[in-house]
Amino acid sequence: YMYIYMYMCVVARPIGEFRSNADYQYQLLRCNVDLLKIIQLGLTFMNEQGEYPPGTSTWQFNFKFNLTEDMYAQDSIELLTSSGIQFKKHEEEGIETLYFAELLMTSGVVLCEGVKWLSFHSGYDFGYLIKSLSNSKLPDEEVDFFEILRLFFPIIYDVKYLMKSCKNLKHGSILVNFILSFISVSENYFELINNND
Repeated sequence: YMYIYMYMCVVARPIGEFRSNADYQYQLLRCNVDLLKIIQLGLTFMNEQGEYPPGTSTWQFNFKFNLTEDMYAQDSIELLTSSGIQFKKHEEEGIETLYFAELLMTSGVVLCEGVKWLSFHSGYDFGYLIKSLSNSKLPDEEVDFFEILRLFFPIIYDVKYLMKSCKNLKHGSILVNFILSFISVSENYFELINNND
């Protein structure tokens, strides 16, 4: 099962002059990922036909997080709390980010061209993973970020950008069917999480 679907807020805005909107967007991502901590990560494994492995195919990782010590975006915390996240458990039982990064690094799912990552608008998600895996802040320049991204995650399909690049999507097309199956994966995941929390 070499396809992985990943799911995962803005507390600060960069100041200064920016070369372009893309530069501003990257600096916004960098600023927030550097300031914030990952709270939760979900991964679902499937094969290229969208079939799940027997047994468990989705894992939710809850990271150490302390509402009194760690910086956060209030609206994100409210959303997570209303979704059932128990921050006291994160504080007491959450996974240490560096320990998780060590295990992820040796798991065979990063630095591997055979693994395809599926996501939806995932810059921040991959930003947090790169920060964890490299145990450092994100690079100053977007070009360096993408170089590191391609190293850790050689093949990424971001459905949001796939959809944007196809102006004339027709019902029944392969891409539309892929997007619909992707959305189904997302809905199934959230149903799974709600039933298992």
